[in-house]
Amino acid sequence: MTNISYIFESKNRPELKEFIQNFARAIQPSLALKVGLPLVISICGEKNTGKSLFWDEIKNTLLEETAKLDPQSLHSNEETGRIYEKWSGAVNGTDKLSILFYNLSAAKDIDPLNIHPFINQLKKTPSGQEAQILDPRRLGDLLLLSNGLNTPSILDISLHVQTEESLFWQEALDNWKRKIRLGNIKPPLLNSEQFQDFLTNNCEAV
Repeated sequence: MTNISYIFESKNRPELKEFIQNFARAIQPSLALKVGLPLVISICGEKNTGKSLFWDEIKNTLLEETAKLDPQSLHSNEETGRIYEKWSGAVNGTDKLSILFYNLSAAKDIDPLNIHPFINQLKKTPSGQEAQILDPRRLGDLLLLSNGLNTPSILDISLHVQTEESLFWQEALDNWKRKIRLGNIKPPLLNSEQFQDFLTNNCEAV
């Protein structure tokens, strides 16, 4: 089952937002486990394909009005846009949760949070020995890493602009026609009944 990918295609921005909101609710039970490593999710796509929309909708859906931005963990610039930001709050008003959004391709020379050593440590740690990693949740309970190659994640998400012969790329971009592929799914999402229901009800297996 880990080799199966799942596809969702949006026709407009509201459809994409609803998909991301449903996705956030589907991963929430796995986040609530709070065991071992944080959930690391990789998301890749061309510029303006909707990666930041994932950041916003996941944060808004999970943390709602409790969301608080850590001012020491915020960085952006005009050239690359949002680079990283960390949010904390409570799911359903009770369960504390911290989320780190990080654009790895834009932060090659900017790494005050030392996320790159953490990723390298994940890559080198043999499966089943993750408990050896010191303070594994110092960066957050959920790490959504944009544009990172070979990121040791439990889920890979890729975003593509849908085009047709009669539809120019820019028009498709503006109309939020997107193809979302979810693949390389690992535990705990692989074992989550809620996440499997989400895939069945929202995506097509390929």
